[in-house]
Order: sequence, then structure tokens, then C-alpha cells
Amino acid sequence: MIEGHPSVPNISNGAAVGATQKEKIMFNTKEDEEQVLHSLIELNKSFTDLEIEVRTAFDEKEASDPKLLINLTRWIEAYMNWNDKLTNASLNETFKIIQPFYDFIDCNLIVDVSEKFLKGVTFGDEEKLNIVSELQNHKKKADTFRFSTNVAHLHKSLMEIYQEHIPDLTNMPHIIIKLQNPWYVELLLKEQIDSDVQNKDGVTALMVASANGHYEVVKLLLEWKADPTIKSNEGHTALFYAKTEEISVLLQQVDDAISVSSCTSSVLSLVM
Repeated sequence: MIEGHPSVPNISNGAAVGATQKEKIMFNTKEDEEQVLHSLIELNKSFTDLEIEVRTAFDEKEASDPKLLINLTRWIEAYMNWNDKLTNASLNETFKIIQPFYDFIDCNLIVDVSEKFLKGVTFGDEEKLNIVSELQNHKKKADTFRFSTNVAHLHKSLMEIYQEHIPDLTNMPHIIIKLQNPWYVELLLKEQIDSDVQNKDGVTALMVASANGHYEVVKLLLEWKADPTIKSNEGHTALFYAKTEEISVLLQQVDDAISVSSCTSSVLSLVM
């Protein structure tokens, strides 16, 4: 059974994800893992603060510069090689559209945008800090972290696991879930791994995350279009296995949205 839920077949142990020791290798030591997690938390916190300052600066500049939005959207479309993706988008809509293309680790896009449009902008009440300089400093720290020995070891281990399962991705979602951290999950999801693959018991990565109470992993899998309506061999969806109320509410909302969409499609097919 999955740890944390007596009704789910056990797919979180080493035997379920494979017999090789390679699949269990994530960090050399527990101390390495703790150091990486601490770095992730600190980088995320500092970037969140900077992102707020960036948004505030753009809001203020838009209020005084009527040409800012059109120049910003044109520049981003050229930078991203898009065609009319930001046409008529508001400032808020623009940031929502580009948000999936940067994060607190890979922040090149937001740094480059700020270098172009926020030169000389400062923030802070007592000590005035330059937004662009602070973002550049964050990027250096993030790059140092990305190419550190511990992360390089983790990345090598994950890619070895991934390559081994190219012909058969059955075990990949469960290896992902063992990581228990959204950043690691996203690392593999970006490699276009199918998060809806089911094991011999019909269990998906979403079910495992739900049963283990990993809310952020559940949320991330849903954002990457994991299907919450898939049923295990026992006839249960991820909602049935939810360990916490928070996960139950999230999965129920998604289920409701899918039900409404399906009903709408059915009605439209009848009247067409």
C-alpha cells in the first residue's frame, strides 16, 4: 500500500520503481539534500520579493508612460519569437502569459525584461536598491546553485533514470513522487515525461502525490495537465486517495470544472 493510505497499492518503495540502486540515488548524503533544500527555499523567497518589486515598478511606469505596454509586449514577442500572442494584452495579462517561462532558478527572461525597461529604477525605504542589479545578483546565485556539485549529481542521477525508461515510462511518475519537491518534479516534467502513465495497479503519479499529502506536487501535476479522472484498478481516482482536506478541495474543484466542461460539450453536440 502507498504510505499514508491503506487503500492504494504500494508503489512508493524501491521494488515498485525498479530493482536497481540507481533509481534510489538522489543525493550523496542527507546533509547535501538539506543544503540543496535550504538553498531552494532562500532563492525562492528572495526572488518572490524581487518579483513583487518588478511588478510594482512596471505598474508605476505604465501609469506615467502610455507607450510602455506596447513597447513591452512587442519586445517580449520578439524575444520569445511569438506572433501576436500578446496582442491587446493588459500588463497583468502579459505577466500571466510569460510567467511559465521563468522561475526563481531560471530567471533569464525577467532579468532581461528588467534590464531593458527598468534601468535606474530603485526600491526600498531606507536603503535604495537598484532592481536590475539585485536581479542580476540573484541570477548569479541561482546559476551558482544550478551548477553546484550537489545539483549536478542530482541532475545526473535523474537523467540516468529518465534515459533508462525511455522505452518504458511506467515507473517514471513514481520516481518523481519520491522526490517530494515540486522543483524536482518540474525538472522531469519539462523533459516531457507522461505524468498520466499508470503502473500495473493502475496508479498514477497524481494518486501517489495525493495519498502522500504532497499538495504542491499535486498542484504542479495538475498544472501540467495530469488527468484527475483516471481510475486505478480498484476504481478510484486521485480524489479518493487524498490525504488532506486541502488536496481534496483542490481535486474536487478540478473534477467539478471537468464535469462542467464535459456537460457543456455534450449539450453543444446535441444542438449542433
